[in-house]
Amino acid sequence: MTEEFLHNYIDGKLGKKDRKEVVKWIHSSKENADRYAEIKADYVFATMPDITLKSRERRRRDFTLALTRIAAALLLPVAALAAWSFVTQEKRLDTYATLYENLKGRSIDATGMMEYTVNSGVKGKVVLPDSTVVWLNSATTLSCPSVFDPEKREVTLVGEAFFDVRTNPDWPMYIKTTKGFTAKVTGTKFNLSAYNNDEELKLTLLEGKVSLLEDVTHQEIEVAPMDEIKLKETGTVNGTPKYSGVKQAANVYNNTAWKDGFLVFDDTPMTEVIRKMERWYGVSIDIKDPKIEAYHFTANFSSESLDRVLELIKSSSFVDYTIDGKMVTLY
Repeated sequence: MTEEFLHNYIDGKLGKKDRKEVVKWIHSSKENADRYAEIKADYVFATMPDITLKSRERRRRDFTLALTRIAAALLLPVAALAAWSFVTQEKRLDTYATLYENLKGRSIDATGMMEYTVNSGVKGKVVLPDSTVVWLNSATTLSCPSVFDPEKREVTLVGEAFFDVRTNPDWPMYIKTTKGFTAKVTGTKFNLSAYNNDEELKLTLLEGKVSLLEDVTHQEIEVAPMDEIKLKETGTVNGTPKYSGVKQAANVYNNTAWKDGFLVFDDTPMTEVIRKMERWYGVSIDIKDPKIEAYHFTANFSSESLDRVLELIKSSSFVDYTIDGKMVTLY
């Protein structure tokens, strides 16, 4: 198996017959699997974007970059699924500070399935076996095999992610969620939010083509570019889940700004504000006054502290707060 042939596989350029040949070759021996892992790791390193930091503290910058290289090196044993986690917080005055956090990738069973978990308060970025790039929001888990099946690419998402899927019309990707729907794509850019503690699944399509397949009835809902769709379960009929939803023009900035380090609220219900803040800052928020749940909030934050956000909520809605470690109380 030539290195060029393997590069074409990683780039998603091979047809179904050739993909089967590569998968068979990878699984035929440990030596082959190790060689593929090494080639995949080299590819990911070569395509990792350059990041320029403008900082007054040169030593902090050099230390951060050193930690990034160490983190990448530590992930080499799982190089076929090499991943880097980072949070980029952009400031409007052309100043950038970059934080790198630990994105955990680990084998979870003998078949080579991998699970990437991003804890609350951090963001992550992974490169899948087909070179698809995925940004992971806080409190998100993405599972995928170390080598995709030649017939289809299957991953499972719990949380929120922005996908830039490697295009290949005859090699569809299926993104399973716990919301009763699976997204089917062949090459596209979109944001998918499917947290367990959110009522709705929300998909925002920037370009390409996406279909949402209902898991039980297999009903297919097509989403057009620059549209967003929200779906939620409304009950059951004879044991079959029923869903309601709305499709509308996408507010791309509001729905994708998180991956660039922005926390955006636009007349957002306070219950949703609280869930996002819990994930963003890694805290738990308790509401003492039920009236607070009826409030709405509008604001745009980049690198503001939790205290700063709570102070703005307090000044705009007369909601007071206390902070005790990782516990925030609103009253």
